[in-house]
Amino acid sequence: MSKRVAISGRMEYLRGGDQGNISAPVVLREVYNNSGGALVRGDVVVWDHANSTVDLLAVKTTTTAQDPDVAGVCYEAIASTGIGYIQIEGPFKFLKANGTTDIAAGDKLATFTTAKIAAKTTGQGAFAVAYEAYTTDDSSGVIDAWIANTTMGPAASGITSPTFAAITISGTNAI
Repeated sequence: MSKRVAISGRMEYLRGGDQGNISAPVVLREVYNNSGGALVRGDVVVWDHANSTVDLLAVKTTTTAQDPDVAGVCYEAIASTGIGYIQIEGPFKFLKANGTTDIAAGDKLATFTTAKIAAKTTGQGAFAVAYEAYTTDDSSGVIDAWIANTTMGPAASGITSPTFAAITISGTNAI
């Protein structure tokens, strides 16, 4: 029986147990790699707004710490200018991490100043939660994490929910 559950447009949903992930299903999105180089499993990528279309979303890498435009993590190797899958939700066993600021299980993770790498954050730009510690002062870590990026495309990244002040209703109309 296939581990692939459904394909919807350029999104794919996989049952738990795929690629070693046993705790929950994962959500993948097909994307175009516009990073200028090859991507491998575990690389963190951001939306490339300028090169995305309604038919195919593009991703690139970033050296901006806590970048709010995280698209997800490469689920597979994607050649330069190639098309492949990134994971946007669910458990992931291969997240590349930097431990200069010690990462503990439960810490929120965001982009780092080195391309393709995640690091501990205080909340801004968080797209994942660490499931294990990494404390070595380098960008060579590969850790288990929960990818919790809830954006489904570049138009949604960075959008916050509206808030409302007190609402006043006046009048004497009967219902």
